[in-house]
Amino acid sequence: MRLCVYGLAGSGKSTVSALSGQILADRGHTVDVLKLAEPMYRLQQHIYRTAGIDVDLWEHDNTMLRVLATQLRRIKPDFLATDFIARLTASTADLVINDDLRDADIDYPALAAAGFRFVHVTCDDRIRAARLAARADRTVVPDSAATWGHDRIKPDWTISNSTDDITDLQQQVYNVLDKWLAERSDA
Repeated sequence: MRLCVYGLAGSGKSTVSALSGQILADRGHTVDVLKLAEPMYRLQQHIYRTAGIDVDLWEHDNTMLRVLATQLRRIKPDFLATDFIARLTASTADLVINDDLRDADIDYPALAAAGFRFVHVTCDDRIRAARLAARADRTVVPDSAATWGHDRIKPDWTISNSTDDITDLQQQVYNVLDKWLAERSDA
């Protein structure tokens, strides 16, 4: 079972991913969260260490991550998707979740071909901006529907995360997972 949670920065993708993983683990599934951008985070960490600064692997220097993505795609356009699929194939989990899809041209078709279902997390722009401002990211790069291109991705489900009501968000995640698991059992 494969689920991709996507949306703009600050919309709550990681939160939805974590809730999904927790709910599914509570139901007896093994869950693995795989990031398309893992190689970029490793490169970012290496660059910081080269400069004499230790950073956590998942630290967000969004300016650097964008540059690294651009250069990796220039060198080999399908590298991130190919690397991700190799890690996906090695996973032994019942369920794999991805929550950092950013490319609609190469990565999205690769995930769709690998059997992923897609959950679009939406959020009011003012709330997203406030969440991004509250994060400890080293740099923030503004994202918008116009710059991201996620409108070319066909969601199977949509979750609205425009409030800070975790109970509402949990219920939406339960609803999506219940629908998804019901579809799987009917197949």
